[in-house]
Amino acid sequence: MFRRHHKKYLAGVVVFTSLTLVIAMFAVIQAKRLHPEVKDVAYGATFSTAYAESLGLDARRTFIAVVDELGIKKIRLPVYWSDVEPSERQYQFEEVDWFVREAEDRGVALTLVVGRKVPRWPECYIPDWAERLAPVYQNQALLDYLENVVRRYDASVAVERWQVENEPFYDFGDCPPPDAKLFDDELALVRRISDKPIQLTTSGENEFWIDTALPADVLGASMYRVTWNPLFGYSVYPLGPDYYAAKAVAVREFVDKVIISELQSEPWLTEPITDSTPVSLAAQFTPKELTANIAFAKQAGFDEIYLWGVEYWYWMAEEGQGALWEAGKKIIMEPAL
Repeated sequence: MFRRHHKKYLAGVVVFTSLTLVIAMFAVIQAKRLHPEVKDVAYGATFSTAYAESLGLDARRTFIAVVDELGIKKIRLPVYWSDVEPSERQYQFEEVDWFVREAEDRGVALTLVVGRKVPRWPECYIPDWAERLAPVYQNQALLDYLENVVRRYDASVAVERWQVENEPFYDFGDCPPPDAKLFDDELALVRRISDKPIQLTTSGENEFWIDTALPADVLGASMYRVTWNPLFGYSVYPLGPDYYAAKAVAVREFVDKVIISELQSEPWLTEPITDSTPVSLAAQFTPKELTANIAFAKQAGFDEIYLWGVEYWYWMAEEGQGALWEAGKKIIMEPAL
């Protein structure tokens, strides 16, 4: 398996651990940032058709608004297995075709996310028919879906990168346990078909990054400031920008680029969004917090930042609470100072 037998793995672990400790200690002692604050940022966004539709939005109309009104020109777009193959070997690509064509026409760079675990809860989108298969047959069905998707869209000028699975080693969501052998097979399949860079993602807060960085061309890390868990309730991660900067420095020898793949840009909710009013939601995550989170990511030295929650911004604007939408537009459109 790649994670255990890759020739760089052991060396990478040693280097990563050593550099992280040394750099973090140095940062504390010197009380200065590891990386100068970034001024010129390329903003992107994760766009989930499933999330948009769960909010009662027209996903196509929302996508156009995100691209044309917000000015987002980099989109991470999940290709949901359960949507494109609702019946075994019966593919329905019309919806994904539409988004790829629109991206081509509007000069948008896409990162297409493929696999069974892709962005947005419940994290895994396995078709009902595949759920009923024995694991060996389900795994082969997954590889067949990957091959069909990659072959269909790899030639598109809009497709900048492929992302295989989402946080594949992080055991989170309504998903089967992580399977390193299956993940290796997925990577090998995509690399056999495509010469485009492969992006892999990791929990910025809760994982070491080295396992994910080694097989990747681009490493994406999440960045969440306020979260909730049953033990502590809502809490702010006690991590400064240097924590992320140290981890990025430690893996840059093994990967071409490190980005923020998910920057918290909406509230962390513990109940269905329909249980709250737009007015109460507006108080839970404000433009001030959005600005602070973006400043935090820039202070950590990241020059490519994907926002998490633009569908929510649009829904709030449609409900008469457009503060986040307008604040995001101003941040994305304003020139670097």
